[in-house]
Amino acid sequence: MNASPQLSAEVWREAYQAAINDGFPEAIRILLKIREGNTPLDGTEREHIVHFARYLQLKAELHFPYWDDSRAPYSKEHEDSFHAVNMGLYEALISTFANDTETK
Repeated sequence: MNASPQLSAEVWREAYQAAINDGFPEAIRILLKIREGNTPLDGTEREHIVHFARYLQLKAELHFPYWDDSRAPYSKEHEDSFHAVNMGLYEALISTFANDTETK
């Protein structure tokens, strides 16, 4: 599907800032394309954003390794921080872009 994806302004800003901070030029280009609106993304671009979202999730998991309360050691702060990414930006990007790719 090549429809122009829609992201809320908050999700767009958070994704764009993460792409800048972590140095992802292709994600930056695609996100700028999305911001301009009414510009369809091809499958490769959509897949790139899915990979970027997975990177953000993995980064959160590595940065907050004690998030899982079923494993010791456990940290409530790690759990909250991990889920802020996993249930926030990651979920928003995956739900917008992964439904049309085979990488879901």
